Amino acid sequence: MTGCRNNAKNTLDKNYLHLAGQLGVTILAENKVTSVKAKSESGKERYSINFSRSTSYFSKERSVTSENVIFAGGVLGTIPLMLKLRKSTLPGLSPRLGEMIRTNNEALIINTTTDRDLDLYKEKRLAQTETDENSHVEPVRYGKGAGFSANHHDAYG
Repeated sequence: MTGCRNNAKNTLDKNYLHLAGQLGVTILAENKVTSVKAKSESGKERYSINFSRSTSYFSKERSVTSENVIFAGGVLGTIPLMLKLRKSTLPGLSPRLGEMIRTNNEALIINTTTDRDLDLYKEKRLAQTETDENSHVEPVRYGKGAGFSANHHDAYG
């Protein structure tokens, strides 16, 4: 959440996209998919994918054909696109689509102290709390020096 000082954070560009590129996959960044249609071509199922530039107001829609389509289900715009496709061109998508989604940032509650002798990075009295059947509170300790909500020296001594 606050990054990795050793450049080892597990991000798409450092794992899946990098590995896909090494396998010869063409990655078309900064594009927004507008439709995906399954079609049969020479006895094989293929997909026609329409898209346009996501960083331009004046972008002409383009199309590519692919043997496979992989959706990143929690990424910006993907769930609304897949719900739209399930109603139209890809009715076989799971009826559970859209359930159990976490954005990982519903609420961020920050606790700090002015007690300069208290080392919150070593403190063991953190607890996990269930508030109700729809809520979950889980304390997280950030690594020493990784403070982002306040100046590290002011907030943690």
